[in-house]
Amino acid sequence: MVNVAVNLYIDEVLLSDYVVGKLCIIILDAKRGLWRFCNEDTVRQSAFRLLSCLKLSSPTQ
Repeated sequence: MVNVAVNLYIDEVLLSDYVVGKLCIIILDAKRGLWRFCNEDTVRQSAFRLLSCLKLSSPTQ
């Protein structure tokens, strides 16, 4: 069973320690948004961090 709370005014995902453990997620660098699954070598970057980088690197109008 999973409990989900939705807030229409927040665009971030919050995972509890329990869920992170169940999904077997290893946080490599929280500030840079780097993580991986414990059974993979692929380092991933959080979607929020990727979107922030794209917004910062795009030219202003």
